Amino acid sequence: MTEGAAATNLEQLTPKARVHGILPTQPVIVVAIEWYGTNAVNVTYRDDNGGLGEALLYRDHELSLRVEQQAAAYAFDADPHLFKLASEALRIRMAAYFDPATSARCRTRSPPSTASCCRVRRCASCWPTTPAPAKRS
Repeated sequence: MTEGAAATNLEQLTPKARVHGILPTQPVIVVAIEWYGTNAVNVTYRDDNGGLGEALLYRDHELSLRVEQQAAAYAFDADPHLFKLASEALRIRMAAYFDPATSARCRTRSPPSTASCCRVRRCASCWPTTPAPAKRS
C-alpha cells in the first residue's frame, strides 16, 4: 500500500469498482458482493486477463485494500435532447392506449376495417365499423 493512501472499508466495495489488494500483483474489477453478517464479504472479481475469481474478505483485510476507481451508481451522461426525442416518440406511440381520440394511427388508415390496431383496441374514430374481437374458449 502506498504512503498516505487511506484504508478502504468493506462497505466501499461496490460492483464495477477497481480495487487493489485483493490479488497481490494486480488490481481487479469487482463483479458482485455478498455479505456474511457485518464482518465478512464474499467478493467476485474479474482480473485484467478476464479471469473470474472469488475472495472472502474480513475486516482485517481493510488495511490492504485500496479503491482506485469508485463505480458510479448511475451515469447521467447521455445526450438530453435524444432522451427528450425518445420520450416524445414513446408518448405519441402510447397515446392510443390511453386516449383513443389522439390516436393518429387509425385516422390515417383507410378503410378502418383493415386497420389492425382498430381490431385490437376499438378506437373512437373506427369503433362503430369495427367488429368485436372473437372470444377465445
